[in-house]
Amino acid sequence: MVRRKDKSKIRVHFAEEDEPRTMSSWLQQQASSRSAQLAATALLSGAAVAGAIFGIQALWRQVAVEDLKASIPGIDEDQSANGVRPF
Repeated sequence: MVRRKDKSKIRVHFAEEDEPRTMSSWLQQQASSRSAQLAATALLSGAAVAGAIFGIQALWRQVAVEDLKASIPGIDEDQSANGVRPF
């Protein structure tokens, strides 16, 4: 692939093609390509699933921290700690 700049437009020339094409025409071809659409869909769905997993984990972590903090008695409260029993 050879890139040439002429008249403020970038033209992309592939060895197997006779006529260079603009970047916008290449993007249009990729947008209509089934494999490109499949790759984009896979990328977006992967990002959505990863976001959902990380969001759920963050929520579980927040609930666990709140439960742990709620289980710690205050300084002024009586504690029901058991003493060490002799053997």
